[in-house]
Amino acid sequence: MNAPRNPRQIVFSPDFAGAQQADGTTIRFTRSEARILQRLARQPGRLVSRDQLLDAVSEAGSDKGDRVIDYLVSRIRRKLADDSQDPRFIATRYGEGYLWLGDAPADEVPAADFVVGPLRGLDNIGEHAGPAREFAYEIFRDVQQELGPEQTVAFAPEAGLPPAGLQSARAAIELTFFSEAGAVECILAARAQPGGALLAVFRQAVDGSDGHAGLRRAASELAPRLVARIWRSLVSLDTAAPLPVAMHEAAGLPAGAPGSWERNDRRLKALREEDPDDDALKLLYATHLHAKYILRGMQIFLDDGHDTRPDEDEIERLVLDALPFAQRSPAHTIMAAKLLFFLDRGYGDLAMRMAEEGLRGSTEIASSLAIVGQMRAFAGRTEDALRSLSQAIALSDYGSEFHVYTLVMKCQALAGAGDWAELARARKELYAVRPATTIVFEPLFTDPQRPSLKARALTLALSRARARAALMHYHYVSARLFRQPEHRENVLRAPLRLFVGRFGESVVPDTLRASRSASVPAASTYADGATGRGARSP
Repeated sequence: MNAPRNPRQIVFSPDFAGAQQADGTTIRFTRSEARILQRLARQPGRLVSRDQLLDAVSEAGSDKGDRVIDYLVSRIRRKLADDSQDPRFIATRYGEGYLWLGDAPADEVPAADFVVGPLRGLDNIGEHAGPAREFAYEIFRDVQQELGPEQTVAFAPEAGLPPAGLQSARAAIELTFFSEAGAVECILAARAQPGGALLAVFRQAVDGSDGHAGLRRAASELAPRLVARIWRSLVSLDTAAPLPVAMHEAAGLPAGAPGSWERNDRRLKALREEDPDDDALKLLYATHLHAKYILRGMQIFLDDGHDTRPDEDEIERLVLDALPFAQRSPAHTIMAAKLLFFLDRGYGDLAMRMAEEGLRGSTEIASSLAIVGQMRAFAGRTEDALRSLSQAIALSDYGSEFHVYTLVMKCQALAGAGDWAELARARKELYAVRPATTIVFEPLFTDPQRPSLKARALTLALSRARARAALMHYHYVSARLFRQPEHRENVLRAPLRLFVGRFGESVVPDTLRASRSASVPAASTYADGATGRGARSP
């Protein structure tokens, strides 16, 4: 058995057949008691139902009832001198089951993205230690709820930093309890792992006078703010990726997961309510509104009546307000320039000057090359754009979100230039890195003169409504931003050929017809474009 970590701690054997107290006294557990302890300690801080515990102690065909679990838990508590009203090891959730407040064996602690623990100062707050542990557990539960099922959170109340078995965690939330003027308070400090950079810190009163309900309420109010601060700090620490990529990755969702925008929206709104004058948050929120059309554009444009102007007005206001702040940092200057260019409201020349100036002073060179490269493509400087984007791709980590982001930009630039042979090589590279992108990009980036079999098949799977939405989306986030008319038309050639050939000219939205970016010949030009029968070049 390992040596105790503090004078009051009881140290359990790995199989929970026994435990050793600080004075050397040994406690023995029956086989059933050990099985109860093993089952509880396997998931510290997680509720384990009576039925689950009954399964752990019952043999096949046993007729034991769940009352035997209450009896065994009561017996374990007596051996451990564990007060049910102020538990150190086993807490009761009446009508639900039990949960383990102690630590887990090192080899039982699962890998996790975030850790809640360790808990410090419990020995110094006397009778308040029980409520403090319950508050810590509620923080753990609410952080898990806030992060969602895609990310895992471990409760490690007595672990070190980083806890054994959890070295891969992105962040650990340490809770330090102390008593001042008769009141118990907690400092919650979130630190990046590895390295220990401070991400967020809060001070919270822990008042157990209102029982579990009061602790639950305090934790549920604090956890969303804590997670929002952690998210913001993780975004700021990721200087290698462009801001939109860093925001998605800090959300901790798998590539392409649609929930990242909604989750980030809640966090940013909570942060802006706390500090509406924060210029960094203004730039973050403007970037976030732009990302809305990248990540959710298809769904947005399925609604023909959707008006983009309110979001554009808000982006414009936020960027102009934050411009003095943005110009202190080359990376922020470049991001502000990209957003102004996206608005297409007469800021084009100013935005290009800002972007080029930012690139000259940037030390975050990979992300800067990627964004400025895309803007150069929009401005018609294709050779400069491809040179910048190729360098950004070479500097990115293979398979990362930034790698995929930059490969898409390169395909976009080649489509604008009408370089179909080079585009075929670029999209092959994109699909090798992220195969799932084929579904989205093959109809957009295929050769319009010889649409691929996969592009035609994907077009056949589309409804008319989704084809219209795809045209509106791609026009809004890409085609309309190219300054050269031939580049704007090139970008739309493949999807127009496929979609008009499949559905007829009526599939082209009125907003696209009226736009300077779309040159839409008669539907006969695209005859059988989706199937390849009798298709002619646009």
